[in-house]
Amino acid sequence: MEMCASSFSIGDGVRGDEEGRGKVEYDLTLTYPGFVINYKQEAGDWEEYKLGSRANNHILGGLICGSKYQLFITAFNKIGTGKPSEILQARTKGT
Repeated sequence: MEMCASSFSIGDGVRGDEEGRGKVEYDLTLTYPGFVINYKQEAGDWEEYKLGSRANNHILGGLICGSKYQLFITAFNKIGTGKPSEILQARTKGT
């Protein structure tokens, strides 16, 4: 069975592009049992959030208002982890 995630969107509280909605595109051609969203605050350490294979979008909670973040996505299966997406630069709304 072929799995394809067309995009992962960062929720309404984050600006990542000119339209005010961050999006990381990640196309898959193999079957993957899951995805990992890797993210960090500008001066922080990388954190991971694992998603199952049926996920096609996710809103990260617990982000700090008015902060800059970096995010990227990888897919994984029993063999290992795929290539990461491009790193998205985003800022949460607020102060």
